[in-house]
Amino acid sequence: MQNTYLKLCDKNILQILDGDKEVEQYECEGQKLSLGLPSLSGPDICKLAKQFGITIQYGSFSRWQYMDMLIKESIKHNKISEVLAYLLSKPHILKIWGGYPRKTMENICKRIHDKTIDCINGELFAWDLELYEQQGQYLIRLTKNLNNLLKTHTHIDNDYINERMSKAYACIENSDYDSAVTKARTIVEEAFIWGIAKQNQEPLKNGDIGYLYNQFKSLYHMHQDKNTDKRINDLLSGLNKIVTSISEMRNNASDSHGLGTRRIPIAAHHTKLVVDAAVLLADFVQSVVEHASNN
Repeated sequence: MQNTYLKLCDKNILQILDGDKEVEQYECEGQKLSLGLPSLSGPDICKLAKQFGITIQYGSFSRWQYMDMLIKESIKHNKISEVLAYLLSKPHILKIWGGYPRKTMENICKRIHDKTIDCINGELFAWDLELYEQQGQYLIRLTKNLNNLLKTHTHIDNDYINERMSKAYACIENSDYDSAVTKARTIVEEAFIWGIAKQNQEPLKNGDIGYLYNQFKSLYHMHQDKNTDKRINDLLSGLNKIVTSISEMRNNASDSHGLGTRRIPIAAHHTKLVVDAAVLLADFVQSVVEHASNN
């Protein structure tokens, strides 16, 4: 579940949450209002983090990067639902949308709440995920039944891999390295899920790439054996390291995602390496599945 919430760290979603993007144009009392969550500065986000027992050191980052730190740390400490509940709450929204008649404020709060979730779900759509509220809790779920994954989910082929790679490289060209890494992780995750579904099995731990890889290896009998050329086994061992590295990139558990001044930014050439490794892995997964289907 934690890794599923990491999809909220897409830059477009972070900019919705930090108030940088409007969610709707709304006409109210003869005025056209650009509705959205209150704009939070870097210090605002660091101060907000403290309310949830999270420490973020203030440095020289963009607002969406501070929101990225807050979301990832709240996931790590199982406080993501509480943080989302606060950001979507009336007290927070009314910090900038107060002063209207009561009925108007109720309307504005409801519209911002609902439209924010709707805009976030527009970004989550590519992963067949959606954010929803249940009894005050904010949760993420799959929108499609995994039993029907083969009928409804993206088929992993060369066109799919090339399309995803192009989008990741577009992020690199725009210096949005975190989004490129997220897309690389998605290429690998969806390839494993597709391969698992081809065996009429459900992913046992959706969102955990390492766990998905182990399940995939088991289903396709990829465990190293003595009858296989040692050089092939060495390569398969190398794949394990690739999966682990991609899984940990930009994750709270890795050293590459420190907080505040300890955060180590990822470089363009390293981002390309992550994307290229993900593409290599997805292509191999596709080949393994096709070989199994033909035998």
